[in-house]
Amino acid sequence: MLVNLAFRENGLIIAPGNPKNIRSVRDLARRDVRFINRARGTGTRLLLYSKLKNARIDPRTLNDWEHTAATHDAVAAAIATGAADVGPGLRATAAAWNLDFIPLGEEEYDLAIPHDELESARLEPIIEALHS
Repeated sequence: MLVNLAFRENGLIIAPGNPKNIRSVRDLARRDVRFINRARGTGTRLLLYSKLKNARIDPRTLNDWEHTAATHDAVAAAIATGAADVGPGLRATAAAWNLDFIPLGEEEYDLAIPHDELESARLEPIIEALHS
């Protein structure tokens, strides 16, 4: 049985009011756009890489493709302080920093539970926490 734990929406975090008029991943290829990326191997970076490839953009040609931040908050901080114009991150992070957001995709996190474990005492605290 799959039990949904959470959804999170990934996209592009941008400055309030979108002063660079960024509308899609295609705008990341513009020379006037300063970009900050997530670290290699992160799901957010991989999603953006996929979206860029689908738009026929080589990610390595972007300004600052290798300029990375370790966390979503670090991306938001760079944008909030004007050190970057755009970076990949979560809608929740953009909202927490009062930044704007362009959605790119949603991730779903599920817990897979074997049917014979559904009624087990070991699982009971987890199910109770999920219902709370």
